[in-house]
Amino acid sequence: MNADFLLIIGVFEALFLGILVLSKRKKQISDILLATILWLNALTIFFSWIEIYNRSNGYPFPALINGSTPFILLHGPLLWIYVKSLTCENFRLKTIHLTHIVPFLLVALLIGLSTYGLPAGKRIIIDSEQLFKEHWSYPVIVSAIFISIQSYIIHSFIHIHRYRRKIKSFFSTIDQFNLKWLRFVLSTAMAFYGIISLTYIFDFFLNILPYQLLQITGFTIASIYILVLGFFGLHQGNIFSSHSIHSLPEEEEKQKHLGPLESAEERFIEQLLQHMKQNQPHLEPELNLAQLSSHLSVSPEYLSGILNNKLNSNFFDFINQYRIDSFKNQCREKEKQNLTLLGIAYECGFNSKATFNRVFKKRTGLTPGEFARQVSE
Repeated sequence: MNADFLLIIGVFEALFLGILVLSKRKKQISDILLATILWLNALTIFFSWIEIYNRSNGYPFPALINGSTPFILLHGPLLWIYVKSLTCENFRLKTIHLTHIVPFLLVALLIGLSTYGLPAGKRIIIDSEQLFKEHWSYPVIVSAIFISIQSYIIHSFIHIHRYRRKIKSFFSTIDQFNLKWLRFVLSTAMAFYGIISLTYIFDFFLNILPYQLLQITGFTIASIYILVLGFFGLHQGNIFSSHSIHSLPEEEEKQKHLGPLESAEERFIEQLLQHMKQNQPHLEPELNLAQLSSHLSVSPEYLSGILNNKLNSNFFDFINQYRIDSFKNQCREKEKQNLTLLGIAYECGFNSKATFNRVFKKRTGLTPGEFARQVSE
């Protein structure tokens, strides 16, 4: 099997995965974006295969020399927009998103002026003898691809971190919003794209590989990444699709309200703590900010502001501290000793063993088992 045949497999793989994504019964904008990313990869790999085919068969398609390069600069922006569509409630594509195609247009224009303004014979000589590596635009474009994609991936990580904090401001349990798969996809993208780009950069200085081998290697790695993206993306949906949340104030806006407690805030905090003690809403596993604020007849934004700025806690930590305290108290009760630790945790409002163990360890420095042994001695 020729090495470049792997690229054809990658093209059909990306096309097929894109069709699978769009065949989902309840499609969302994130699914459309994922299919677009997969098909963009198919297009990029196809143009790369054409370039390789040209060199091996006497350039039957000279008009498609360097056809793949500009499209690589669309990979980062589309991946970033895909992450936003998964983590933003009511995400919509906006006109401003079109600004992210500017690098693609600039590189396409640069290649067009430096390559397609020449006669076909001259273009063939430049490509076959790799004279394009001697042009100032080559290292600029290779560096731009590396910086662009890595910057968008880093920004995607930051975006996930911010929305994880936002989720903790609204929900008392967050297992249904597990974003580990998305972080894995981004980590894979960072590694794969980084390896490909750095190989091109090192080759520019050291001239270690023929350009054709660089292309085959790079786009074969890209084909593997397509499998990762398609596999995980196919089984995921928008994290807000079944859990609508209110728009909460951003961190910067909340800081404006920091200051000493006013009498109305003191009364509300007293009401909140009394409600938690008497009614024990933390025993409800699916309790969220909107439900608790409704019980207290205030807006979710007001309650969130009190928790964050006056009690120095987000909603997730505030509720789960009550669950931990309830677990500690029940562990000391003799009539509860016939229950498993997980059974007690479920009675206290936890609905996930992983969350219970993680939160308990973080708040107490002990595992639940270690704590239970201490109180039983």
